[in-house]
Amino acid sequence: MNIRKSILAGTWYPDNPDQLAGIVDGFLVGESAKPSAIVVPHAGYKYSGATAGFGYGSLVGHSWKRIVILAPNHRHWLDAASVPLNFSAYETPLGSVALDVDAMNELDDCGAVVPVAAAHAEEHSIEIQLPFLQRVFSEVPPVVPILIPRLAQKQRDTLVQVMSCWTDTLYIVSTDFTHYGKDFGFAPFNGDLKQQIRDLDYGAIDAILNIDSAALLDYEEETGITMCGLQATALMLQLKVGQAKLLDYSRSGDSDNNYSFSVSYASIVLGEL
Repeated sequence: MNIRKSILAGTWYPDNPDQLAGIVDGFLVGESAKPSAIVVPHAGYKYSGATAGFGYGSLVGHSWKRIVILAPNHRHWLDAASVPLNFSAYETPLGSVALDVDAMNELDDCGAVVPVAAAHAEEHSIEIQLPFLQRVFSEVPPVVPILIPRLAQKQRDTLVQVMSCWTDTLYIVSTDFTHYGKDFGFAPFNGDLKQQIRDLDYGAIDAILNIDSAALLDYEEETGITMCGLQATALMLQLKVGQAKLLDYSRSGDSDNNYSFSVSYASIVLGEL
């Protein structure tokens, strides 16, 4: 079995298993009826772990046949969605997480994805979710990791057509919201940055709460919001995911009151709430 080794242990999260387990357990908050999807952030745990814990807390006590993680590609250009067919498990300090190879092959066989190994080699947006899953589940269901770049509607429809046939599947969207600051190439506001960033984020959050994929895509065009997983979120909203509820919202700027360089995070649960 080919295993993709952790690239984040010791930096984005602790490399000591006991320390990592304790930190993740401390983040888990709340409970929920069985969700069909969650939206959670993917920054280092010291920044977004507390917010992610609200989303993962909603999974406690439930089970699924498989878990699909929809995430943006940060380090490698893609012109189609991508799955990794060169390995069959991820490794973290808490052990290994098996992939649903049959489901990935199904997506590949119908032309819904491309298997670009380089895109997955150093991508953090999927791996950062795995220790949460390892603490929520005694045995993590097999995972389908899919990187979602900017897609044409036809590409999105093909993915939805396949995934809509999958039963007992949890969808996890890995996304941060506004990346604000000159270093991100996005600093259009003057005045009350804290409120303006919040207003921008809540425009996207409202589209999610309304289960409106088209509105979310339009919002990106209208505002230029630097929400890295917006395409992945829009894809998820095309699936039958039920109602949505915002569980938590935060910004890295909240810790030092410096919003001139800030990334926003949200946890949202979707299902028959």
